[in-house]
Amino acid sequence: LICLISLLLTQIHTISNDERRSWLEYMLFRFPFFLHTGWMVLMTTDHFALLFRAFGTSAHMQAAIDILSLALLLAAGVACLIRPPYSDFVIPAVIVWCFLGIATRLEEPSEKMLEMYGNTLVLAIRDCSFILAGVLSCCLAPCIVVWLFRECCTIRVVELEE
Repeated sequence: LICLISLLLTQIHTISNDERRSWLEYMLFRFPFFLHTGWMVLMTTDHFALLFRAFGTSAHMQAAIDILSLALLLAAGVACLIRPPYSDFVIPAVIVWCFLGIATRLEEPSEKMLEMYGNTLVLAIRDCSFILAGVLSCCLAPCIVVWLFRECCTIRVVELEE
């Protein structure tokens, strides 16, 4: 967990040095780092939840940690959209993908999961994951529209030397 957090911090530091770059340079050099940082956010929150399971906490405490992990993912996604140095849509898109993955995985939970948490709690977390995916998607959509207009409709003025 400590290694994941340190890797996440170095990725965020790399992303914070972002300047306006060309589309090709973004896709070749920036996009992979944003994608990797999104994955690191997911893995850090996942390992945070797994750490409590390793200590043998009770089922209700594990459920509370899982709900807290979902909230942390939502906060990270929103922070990436509104914080100027990191404003990009890749990390929140990865988090939306994660929420949808959690929700679809809980469509047919295992017998062990149902025995441990009960059907009501499993369905509640599944529905919460769908809702959080929708909330983050609603926050993400305007950012993508603004980015598209900025990239496609901005007139770039070039001054010629005399």
